[in-house]
Amino acid sequence: MARPARDGGDVAWQDAGQRLTHAEVAATPPVTGRVLVRPSAPWETVRDAVVGPLLGGGSAVVVAGAADDARLARIRASERCVE
Repeated sequence: MARPARDGGDVAWQDAGQRLTHAEVAATPPVTGRVLVRPSAPWETVRDAVVGPLLGGGSAVVVAGAADDARLARIRASERCVE
């Protein structure tokens, strides 16, 4: 069964704090390398860990839980993160 085409103005993301259209989500800057992401607010986490890398052919390493700066630096280096 075919789905109807989406318009750029249709809602793509909505949570308690914001509402974004498909066009706004598609305007996310593409990420071409591997980035380290610390979960934060829902949209920012999805944008940084999924949408940006998906648009740019990059990837993300998501680090949840307690991690001090030294541990994050080790993870960033071992995973070869660009950011």
